[in-house]
Amino acid sequence: METYNSQKQINGAIIFILFFGIIYLIAKNDMDFEENSIADNKIETTCQVYKFYSNRSFSRYYYRFHFNGKECFDSENIPGGEREKTIGKYYKVIFSSKNVKFSKIFLDYEVKDTIQIKKAGF
Repeated sequence: METYNSQKQINGAIIFILFFGIIYLIAKNDMDFEENSIADNKIETTCQVYKFYSNRSFSRYYYRFHFNGKECFDSENIPGGEREKTIGKYYKVIFSSKNVKFSKIFLDYEVKDTIQIKKAGF
């Protein structure tokens, strides 16, 4: 009977490891796909942070930018940064022209040039 329970525990551990291994590979593939899409179809512009949310686990920055006459919205978890002080400020953003939901904000590149801000649609 003890051998049966040991084998059951081993099988459970194997299933657990396989399950989370598959989840990890799927998530990594999605991240790689997003990064490759940005690299292959990269457009750089200016975005504006319009909201910030934080809890103990993460800091999420919500931003908007314009592409092809449309306003696009996205958000990103970024540790640190100036948090609430970023709201209303403008930053560099890169995104994929194939899917604007694939974007990356650069909080260390604040845009202060009013001509560049207006050119970006603000």
